[in-house]
Amino acid sequence: MFLIVVIESIGYGQPTVIPYKIEKEHNYIQSHIPAKENIPTDISSDVRQEIERLYSSDPKERIKAAYSLGEMRKKAIPAIPFLIGMAGDLSFVGTTCPQLEATEALRKIGEPAIKPLIAALKDGRGMYALGKMGDLAIKPLLAALKDENQRIRLGAAEALGVMGDPRATEPLIAILKEDEDWNVRRSAVFALGEIKDSRAVEPLIAGLKNEHQFVQWSAIDALGKIGDRLAVEPLLTLLKDERNRMFAVKALGEIGDPRATEPLIACLKNEAVQIRLGAVKALGEIGDPRAAEPLIAVLKDEHPKAWEEAADALIKRGMDKRYESLIADLKSKRQAVRMKAAEELAKRGIPEAFSLIEGVFEDPAVRAEAAKSLGKIGDMRAVKPLTDALKDKELYVRKNAASALEKITRKYGTSPN
Repeated sequence: MFLIVVIESIGYGQPTVIPYKIEKEHNYIQSHIPAKENIPTDISSDVRQEIERLYSSDPKERIKAAYSLGEMRKKAIPAIPFLIGMAGDLSFVGTTCPQLEATEALRKIGEPAIKPLIAALKDGRGMYALGKMGDLAIKPLLAALKDENQRIRLGAAEALGVMGDPRATEPLIAILKEDEDWNVRRSAVFALGEIKDSRAVEPLIAGLKNEHQFVQWSAIDALGKIGDRLAVEPLLTLLKDERNRMFAVKALGEIGDPRATEPLIACLKNEAVQIRLGAVKALGEIGDPRAAEPLIAVLKDEHPKAWEEAADALIKRGMDKRYESLIADLKSKRQAVRMKAAEELAKRGIPEAFSLIEGVFEDPAVRAEAAKSLGKIGDMRAVKPLTDALKDKELYVRKNAASALEKITRKYGTSPN
């Protein structure tokens, strides 16, 4: 046996670190699940059988076992410590994993699982499961916010965030103002952002001046999630702060207030690519026409992700001159620019796109991709350029064109000719 460290991040910023135990003979990851010898002997055979299946090397079996225990409801009370122990088992099979099935099982068992889950917060477990318990857990979690143990207070705050219940707003605000531990304050801020109660806006604005950087970042993120315009001016001030700029850009985009347009346009010239990318995305969310020309300029940014985001922002918000700029990009020297422009223009049924696509592409890879995109769009105006592409010298271009024409034929129920 040996230990590794994995991260279970429910909140924002500082993650919760949980130790895992790897058993070589099974070659799978388990966390904190009690040893087999701790399985009670005085329980029904079917419950014992399912608990034993939780130790299977096959994650499918562990998932099935957790599910079966959940279906047993109160009968599965002896399995509670073992289900809690599955909190770190993220061995996904399709869209589920043992952790999710164990959480659901604990929810079905109900009230008897609350106290053990609260106790498990000491070890960094149980936050997500408690958050899914609903009304059963709200009072115990609010009480746990005052626990002497820092880990319990932290876990309770994050569980309340998962729960999203506005009844927790005032107690969490009190934690933000009063708790001496910065990590607990950060968890309270995360929870307030998840609850999205406007009563938290002013305390969170005050939290922007917290002495700990992680609390500041979490407060910015929470204000963005709540989306109250009262936060716009304080966040605009943070655009001048290099440490907080990236977080403020994201939050301003989420709020969507036009007052942020000009300051965000200024961020498009920032040397840091992540700031430029964030500003482009934020301007797309705000949708202010004043951002159209600056975003068109970003289409020539040296970073490909920047111009891709700019094209998406322009088209998403229907800003002025988006078609002219993208049509011009059909003649760009950059293959990726031409491909993106052709697809985006054709998706929106712009007549010029279909005429300009024909004969523009020297690169066969671009011609093939354009033909494929036109097939997905399925517009009859694509028939002429696609028909011409059937004569292309490259076989894979001809194949894509033929496939695209076939799709259009099926869509309209007639021959495209």
